Amino acid sequence: MSQTLSKFKLGVLSSKQWIGDQVVLDTKRPRLFTVVAQTHLKVLEIDVKDFFLRIPKDYIKQLQWLNMQKVDFISDRMFDIALT
Repeated sequence: MSQTLSKFKLGVLSSKQWIGDQVVLDTKRPRLFTVVAQTHLKVLEIDVKDFFLRIPKDYIKQLQWLNMQKVDFISDRMFDIALT
């Protein structure tokens, strides 16, 4: 593992968690992260239209709230990294 990767880790996902909802929910901000798997994994892809059709609207509202929490966390984390 590279020193940059181990030093500037923004977050870690566990089994049965997903990533990418931020890209669908907030198209105005660029995403400045890369996902690196530490084990074998299964990648599933869903079309944006299907995402909004299949996910219940109340759950989408919860995802939007969580997305804002992630944005705040990433902003704070990037600020901390800039100070190192």
